[in-house]
Amino acid sequence: MQRITNKVVLMLVAFVIILSLFCTIAYQVWTETYEEDAWYLNDAHVKFSYIIVGFIILFNTLIPLSLYVSLEIIKVGQLLLMDDTEMYDPISKTPMVSNTSTILENLGQIDYVFSDKTGTLTDNVMRFRKLSVAGYAWLHDFDLRQEATENLGQDQLESKKKKKGKGIAKRFSKKRVSRQVSESRNCSETTSTTDMPVRSNSLWKSSARPTKAQPELRTEELLRYLQQRPHSVFTKKAKFFLLSLALCHTCLPEIHENGDIEYQAASPDELALVRAAQELGYIVIDRPARSITLKFPNSPDSFETITETYEVLDVIEFSSKRKRMSIIVRFPNGKICIFCKGADSAM
Repeated sequence: MQRITNKVVLMLVAFVIILSLFCTIAYQVWTETYEEDAWYLNDAHVKFSYIIVGFIILFNTLIPLSLYVSLEIIKVGQLLLMDDTEMYDPISKTPMVSNTSTILENLGQIDYVFSDKTGTLTDNVMRFRKLSVAGYAWLHDFDLRQEATENLGQDQLESKKKKKGKGIAKRFSKKRVSRQVSESRNCSETTSTTDMPVRSNSLWKSSARPTKAQPELRTEELLRYLQQRPHSVFTKKAKFFLLSLALCHTCLPEIHENGDIEYQAASPDELALVRAAQELGYIVIDRPARSITLKFPNSPDSFETITETYEVLDVIEFSSKRKRMSIIVRFPNGKICIFCKGADSAM
């Protein structure tokens, strides 16, 4: 439509110029024939440049400038029609917004959309879910439990509003209290007798058996075990694993005014690994060109934190041919270590 209107306007401009030239030449012919014989037209001759500009101004109403105005009004109406309430991102809390009106008529002509990979048109979100250290697998479901508690809190508020003042006798019945006491005793006995944490049902479900929740060791239990046995061999291996998560990446931290830390990453899998290390206590607080600064707990049973800076000696970026990424760092005690992560086949 824009191309057609441009052609029409160019044709009308050319027609106005041709018509002005014709009228100007006709004026020159009329001047030579009649103007010299009329005594009242003495010294009234107009130059060629002036007369052609005058005719262009006279005939400019043939060019429909109102056509462009009406098209813009139509596009504004299309913008109003594209206000779809279902096109809303709840995470960023932003609705659909049209920033330009030049391609609105092209959107209705799209029949096929070709995408190069998953995540171009969809929301490509990766979440750290499981880790394996020294033969033990641990489930990381902090986000699932947080969402579950938020939903449970909302449900409890709604139920309290509906059933205010009801069910108090059921809540404080003798059977319920005795059941809670017996469960707490059983939990205390199992935690005191076993060395490793007890498996418990989780909110995460395997893709192979989605109808059944899998009993897994949670990372919360891993942190609890690290607190109880800070000098064991497993604790040293687990801490070194968490340290590798916090060091082997290319993410850049951003500290907001409220103290929250967000990371800018080139890929969502790196972002998932760094966030998992952050949730497990190893927080990347600074990333200059040649160093990485970490903050982690001093001892498992205290709230003090240690801030250490690791010198980055070299970074071998990830490539589709190598299928892995490596980083060489110097520890504060002078030791040099290389961390590598990538596909299982490449590793």
